[in-house]
Amino acid sequence: TTQRLTSRSGLVTVVEHRDMPGVLVRMETDAPVVHGRVMRSVEGRAWEPVRSGDYARFILRDDGLRVGHAFDLAAVPGKRTAYTVDLGDELDPDDIVSIELRPLALREAWMKHAAKPDLSRLVRLIHPFGRQTSGWTDIAGVYGAGRPHVTQAGPAAVTYPLTFRCDGQADVHSIRELVTTPGPILLQASTEHGLDEAWVAWDGGTISEDRAGSAGWRYRAITVPVVEVDPPATLWAPLV
Repeated sequence: TTQRLTSRSGLVTVVEHRDMPGVLVRMETDAPVVHGRVMRSVEGRAWEPVRSGDYARFILRDDGLRVGHAFDLAAVPGKRTAYTVDLGDELDPDDIVSIELRPLALREAWMKHAAKPDLSRLVRLIHPFGRQTSGWTDIAGVYGAGRPHVTQAGPAAVTYPLTFRCDGQADVHSIRELVTTPGPILLQASTEHGLDEAWVAWDGGTISEDRAGSAGWRYRAITVPVVEVDPPATLWAPLV
């Protein structure tokens, strides 16, 4: 049931990843191009570069065609996304192809690691999340004023704990490796979780584990403090 769709011009083909919300973008052209910028538009919003396709390298094949690839790890489940490639000329509607991945199932959630996509996995989130926002401000007392004057303020950091339900030794170790491997992780969760899509990272705090009595490796809950971070840079990001 894997989706495979091609633009009218034949330039761009998108293929749904079999096991996770992700899209492989393949470009094929006889034009003498070396690099192209793969772009996407989620439900008609502004075009944005696809990480690992900003820029994509075109390789010359023996048959004279040039082929390039990109992988959209951040493909959004349940939303129609259009893809194209910018080769430095005017955008042609015939070079655009769109695909809609299935929506996340009830209480389904994914954690996708930008630097190590092989660690990405379906997770089971439990417990309330308790978002907290923190930032810094410089204030100055103003004579006669009812409250101090804010002279400058820094960006707020949004933090919260994520609690994962694990079942078995392999599950426990894969969650530990996922969250402790350096690099931003994309959190995508179904609406029942009440969480917006966000790039997060372990904030270095204590990772706690709760075990259910003497169940051994089974029925373990791992709580990880995370902080929301900026999306990873796209320019010249490697194809992984």
